[in-house]
Amino acid sequence: MLKKTFIAVDLGAGSGRVIAAVTDASNIVLEELHRFDNPGTDLPGGSFWNIIGLYRDILEGVRRAVAAHGETIVSIGIDTWGCDHGLLGPDGGLLGMPHQYRDPRFEGMPEAMHGLMSEAEIYAHTGIKTNFYNSSLHLLAEARKKSPALFEAERLLFVPDLLAYWLTGRAAVERTVASTSQLLNPKTGDWAWEVIDALGLPRRVFGEIVAPGTVLGPIRDEVAAFIGKSGIPVVATACHDTASAVAGIPMEGSGNL
Repeated sequence: MLKKTFIAVDLGAGSGRVIAAVTDASNIVLEELHRFDNPGTDLPGGSFWNIIGLYRDILEGVRRAVAAHGETIVSIGIDTWGCDHGLLGPDGGLLGMPHQYRDPRFEGMPEAMHGLMSEAEIYAHTGIKTNFYNSSLHLLAEARKKSPALFEAERLLFVPDLLAYWLTGRAAVERTVASTSQLLNPKTGDWAWEVIDALGLPRRVFGEIVAPGTVLGPIRDEVAAFIGKSGIPVVATACHDTASAVAGIPMEGSGNL
């Protein structure tokens, strides 16, 4: 069988890497193509990620993949840490750099949120316990200070969704990474609108949710020109890194414990 190459972009809250998974259907060989740091930066407005730098490193990693594996490349997939997000304006542009989940804007927000809706009720809607890193708290902080970015935005995308959007032009949110926000209803698979409304967040920023395995589309022409190959599909993996780790656990047998 001809070999096939799958490009994995794996980003953690400290470093990232682009890996080629090469398979002939009997075994898989993993080749690290590009490893890079992912340091956060403290600025007067808070703690931020260098999302543009990450995107440039992804492009460089994929460019190396094309040089090494060319026509055998099947797809590109991305996984990252959860919760952190960017906001897109009406023209599709990014409205500011994404904050880090450790940004101190979460301070005081659990109490503020539970004053609007009890933790038990939020848990009933989302299945998520309140933690300092949840997107719900960070968005509530932005809403309470009447953030222009939040109320002028047309779409919220989590970090892997934002990177996939820049690769393809499609703005969609993958379900597993959305679940880290404390704003997804796992029973319906849709947004937890009762929680969103209780927090005073603008509904319009919460857009299309897709399942893991969804083909988001081919890479944009500008991306193809940089990496030297067109038409590569970008697939929404289990974009939250923990979900990808669980999906990657080797399993065999009947499933009985």
